[in-house]
Amino acid sequence: MNSTTKAWIAAAIGIVFSLGLIVWQVKAGRATPVSLSAEDMATIAADQGAQGRARLSASDSARKDFAKNLRELLAVAEEARLKGFAYKPEIRRQLELTRTVIIAQNYFKTAGSTAAISDADIDAFFKESGQENRFQEFINEMKAQDPTGAQQIPEEQMKQAKHQWGQVMLGERRGIAAGVDKLPEYAAGFKQFGNNFAVPALLLHSFPSWFVGIAFAAIGIGALVPAAIMSIAAANLYTRNIHREFINKNPTDKQESHMAKLVSLIVKAGALVFILFVPTQYAIQLQLLGGIWIIQTLPPVMLGVYTRWFNSWALLAGWAVGTFAGTAMAISTKLTPTFPLVLDGYTFPGYTAVYTVILNLAVAAVLTPVFNAMGAKSAVADQTAASDYFA
Repeated sequence: MNSTTKAWIAAAIGIVFSLGLIVWQVKAGRATPVSLSAEDMATIAADQGAQGRARLSASDSARKDFAKNLRELLAVAEEARLKGFAYKPEIRRQLELTRTVIIAQNYFKTAGSTAAISDADIDAFFKESGQENRFQEFINEMKAQDPTGAQQIPEEQMKQAKHQWGQVMLGERRGIAAGVDKLPEYAAGFKQFGNNFAVPALLLHSFPSWFVGIAFAAIGIGALVPAAIMSIAAANLYTRNIHREFINKNPTDKQESHMAKLVSLIVKAGALVFILFVPTQYAIQLQLLGGIWIIQTLPPVMLGVYTRWFNSWALLAGWAVGTFAGTAMAISTKLTPTFPLVLDGYTFPGYTAVYTVILNLAVAAVLTPVFNAMGAKSAVADQTAASDYFA
């Protein structure tokens, strides 16, 4: 079996595996008949108002209609999810808001009078970075859904809406951290760091001070280790592939080691600046984009190990298409990892990087014969000999 055949087998296995994942996701997400147990119905009925519960308990037909309407509602919701409505940004924000309201309501209900949120709490909440923008996005979305088309909200109503929105957001925050955030000694930490303070507060509350010190040190070291490894990798890449190739082509071992240490230090300093001054959400978004971008190097690297069949320019075009398509797909889903691919009315939710690397491979395979026919030169033949692998 020659190297070209091996390469095509490897590529086919990758594509079949990716398609298998997509099919599995679709089958797992297909609409199924909605089935509610008696316990489910009792739980849902218990959440109804007093008049609603009285009506259900007094009339058998009312209970049947209630169950029928509920099943129809769930069936329509499941069909909407399969059609991709759940992945639309505006629908996703509404679902998140519904979840927030439920958490806040349960928190206020269980905490009672201790759950009171003062005006000062709300004012402090809106002073946090990004909260004003989130509230304005909420208002703009409500305006867009207003059937009357009214674009101006009276100032007094705007104040009330802002106050209620702040209460709900704080209720959710406190509901998530309930059991720890209500302790007065940790109030300042939650006010400054929000939900990120939950784990430190839990450690402070549950363990002696000497153990908390060890735990915090372990967390710090755990954060530094991957940063150190990646900075060393970046330093080696720069020193061997850029500095040695284009700046100092014949460095001594001492010069090469010094340059690698210097670049590693610069990368660490850049990471520290990123941590201190850049919002945390940007790091999560860059991590998602980084996964999409780095996987685009897979086709030229993986296939290049086995074959020279692919044209170098075709591989470059596949890389460019995959990179730009992946970036656009991530931005269209508000930088979330799942992209809802719609084909013939069916939605195939999947990891954005998987879709883009398949596109990358397809573009490279299609353009290779085109570029070869046009006379575009590929890379020179591999001159490595077997003896080169031995000292």
